[in-house]
Amino acid sequence: MSGAIADKAQTQEMTGCQFLTVEALNVSGYNAVTFYSKCGFSPSEYPNPNKGTLRMFRTLYPIKEEE
Repeated sequence: MSGAIADKAQTQEMTGCQFLTVEALNVSGYNAVTFYSKCGFSPSEYPNPNKGTLRMFRTLYPIKEEE
């Protein structure tokens, strides 16, 4: 699903979206962090065992390196 959302945001002519963020469920018995990592998301905070989620982000546009 996140791929479809990213594709839609990237094809919009008037979008101001640079990245997507999610709160990935990270509790005993269910961990969505692995799924989001496979979809190109990276953690944007340190894991907190008392929180139950991990905030993750994915940039929509690759960073262009200067030549």
